[in-house]
Amino acid sequence: MTEYYILSIYFFLVLSLSLPFLLLNKLTDVMPFSLPNSSIMIIVPMIVALIFSYFNLGISFDQLWATFSIINSKDWIYLVASLFIPIIMYGISYIVYYKRLISSTKFNVSLKTISFAGVLYFVSAVIEEIGWTAFATQVATKSIDSVFVVSVLVGIVWQLWHLFPFLQLGRSRWWILFHCLTAIGYRVIITYFFVQTDYSIYPAILIHTMINLAPELLPMKYETYNPVLTAIIIWSGIMISSMII
Repeated sequence: MTEYYILSIYFFLVLSLSLPFLLLNKLTDVMPFSLPNSSIMIIVPMIVALIFSYFNLGISFDQLWATFSIINSKDWIYLVASLFIPIIMYGISYIVYYKRLISSTKFNVSLKTISFAGVLYFVSAVIEEIGWTAFATQVATKSIDSVFVVSVLVGIVWQLWHLFPFLQLGRSRWWILFHCLTAIGYRVIITYFFVQTDYSIYPAILIHTMINLAPELLPMKYETYNPVLTAIIIWSGIMISSMII
């Protein structure tokens, strides 16, 4: 089977097998940090990727596992960048909302809460990126030379997968649109780092972790997040970087 066919089947299975998890939102909320119950569907991309790899559809299990064993000393700059890029994005929103934040009383962020959130979001990032990066992105790069095209392809499906949870959280259409554009921008960065580090999954895990964790570090959390501003900044950075690199 060609990589295009494998990816098509993979994306179809991930999207379709995730739909039943949306029914969990009809139950009493049990997830922390206001996450929808359907968040449990993060296991689907990983499980489908493991099944595909077991049957050597696209990449072998050894190739999938190799993304965890690749770490070179020269890659430290990508790891550091992975930690700080999301923080910088949210930090800009913090600056924009500075006066509003100063007048807020919601500064009750505890070390215990942040530690728990860090572990939770790190583990969930590992689970998700096994599917989206270690499998889907690696398969896509076998037949598509352009990092940008691979990023947009995987990124669009990644955000389609998030669409119903966003709607169930009550997000507006404009919020969803610009947040998805922001997330696809992050996927461009993730894919570029993935290729530049010889297919190491760690930058993807760190970026994904910090995308979710960074709001927990700020007063008012997602109330300080401006998806329009963030989308403009991240895509401006990508365009400028593409002209320099």
